[in-house]
Amino acid sequence: MLYGPPFFRYPFAHKQGDQLRYAHRAASSCYRTKLGYRFGRGNPLLRLAGLGLVGFLGFKALHRFYWGKPASFSQDGMTAFPSYLSGVRMKLISTKSITPDVKMLKFELPKNYESSGLKPGSAVLASIKHSKTGKLLMRPYSPIYTPGDQHHLVFAIKMLNSQGASGAMHTLLPGDMVKFRGPKPGRSVDLSTISSVNLIAGGSGITPLYSVLNYLMTEKPDSRVNLIFANKSMDDIIFKKELDALHEQYSNRFLVTYVVDRENTPATPSTVVGRINPDLLEKTIWKDSDIFVCGPDGMVSALRKQMNLDSFTDRKVVVF
Repeated sequence: MLYGPPFFRYPFAHKQGDQLRYAHRAASSCYRTKLGYRFGRGNPLLRLAGLGLVGFLGFKALHRFYWGKPASFSQDGMTAFPSYLSGVRMKLISTKSITPDVKMLKFELPKNYESSGLKPGSAVLASIKHSKTGKLLMRPYSPIYTPGDQHHLVFAIKMLNSQGASGAMHTLLPGDMVKFRGPKPGRSVDLSTISSVNLIAGGSGITPLYSVLNYLMTEKPDSRVNLIFANKSMDDIIFKKELDALHEQYSNRFLVTYVVDRENTPATPSTVVGRINPDLLEKTIWKDSDIFVCGPDGMVSALRKQMNLDSFTDRKVVVF
């Protein structure tokens, strides 16, 4: 069964597409036939009011279906993380470089917020004004799940474009404010049903999968995780120390394989020089386990072909 963004989940066949188009035409024809006469020759103001009402109701339905419910309130009056539409401004309290091009940014929830309420692997939309270009930029980021800490949002952000959102985030200083909206629809999965899973990550795509790993290791003692993590070099591996520490602590439940491009990297039992390919997957993938994938578009597209991800029906496949 395939989960993920709508354009991955529902690839309509041509015949189905024709049915959808015909249904749309039939509905449009019905509207013109039954309602066109009533409103077409009536009072223009009445027609305008009717259209306004339709638009308002449509917006409310879209907001409820797509962006989710408004902020919820606990018994003591504290609020949980807001909807994808409203958002909340958060203060940056610390920064730390963890690789040559990745920074860890820690934001603090406002005092009137009880917790973020975000599930491991979910994403929020950051809205930030670039300090040099003055442009307002928006980009989704996945917070790092930290057991026991629901009062902060921590991100590992890779510098992709100095003029883009990542460049703007890298120039932030403690005390700066950034607005976040969330959680982003379609970016979370029910981890309570997961017992054994393969995590396939590329570069900064490790971020949501690292949160999934952290949650499963600390909250589900009967779970097993197999991580295959691709990078250009060993120096580019985000959370390398943390991953090695988790492997040492949970060696009977957590297996990690690092895949690196650079030829001068020495091969070890946990390191493979090269790229993710069918032969490597055949040797490392747990055949009876679910599959979670996050990485560059090229890597995800290649995996879809190499593993034929869309054909799996006996296990869960999630593309973040």
